[in-house]
Amino acid sequence: MKKYFKSLENSNLFIINEDFQNYQVELVNFKLIKKPFYSKEELIEYSKDEFTLNLAKYISKIVHKGQVDKGNIDYFSGHIQTVVDTVRTNNEKIVAYLHDSIEDTNLDLNSLNNAFDKEIIEAISIITKDKKIDYIKYIESVKSNQLAKGVKIADLKNNSDLSRLSTVTEKDLQRIKKYKKALNILMK
Repeated sequence: MKKYFKSLENSNLFIINEDFQNYQVELVNFKLIKKPFYSKEELIEYSKDEFTLNLAKYISKIVHKGQVDKGNIDYFSGHIQTVVDTVRTNNEKIVAYLHDSIEDTNLDLNSLNNAFDKEIIEAISIITKDKKIDYIKYIESVKSNQLAKGVKIADLKNNSDLSRLSTVTEKDLQRIKKYKKALNILMK
C-alpha cells in the first residue's frame, strides 16, 4: 500500500510504500522521475487524489515557468490557475493544470503515463491540439470526452476574456469569434 506525502519545508512530493521503498517524485528535463529518498523533513500525508492534484500543479508550474499569456501575465498563475479555479472535480482540475503542458512545452504524454490514471491521460491527449487537425474537428473530438470538454470550456471562456488585454486588435477579435463558435459546439 502506498502513502502520499508533501514536505512542509518545500514543494517536494513523496511516495512511501509499505515495503519502505520510498521515493521522491521530481520533474527532470521534462521527464517524471522517482528517486529514492531518506528525508528527515517533516511530511504531511495526502490522499491519492490530493497527491495527484498537487503533482499536476507541480508539473504545470515547472513546465510553464517563464511563459506569459497574451496579456503579458504569468501563464501559470494567470491562465492555468484561472482554468483550474473554474472547473469543479479533482480530475477536471488535474487536466486543467496540464491542459497546455503537452502543446506548449517540451513535456510529452509518455512522461505522464505512470503518474496519472488512464482517464486523465486520455483527456489530456484529446485536449492537446494537433496542428495538422482542422480546428472544428478538434473541438468535436474534445466534445466526445466529458473530462476534456469541461476543461476546454473553461479554457475557451478564459481565453475569450478581452479585459486581460491592454489593446484589442482585429486578430484578437477574430480569435474570439473562433472561440465563441467552439463554445457553441461544446455546449450543445
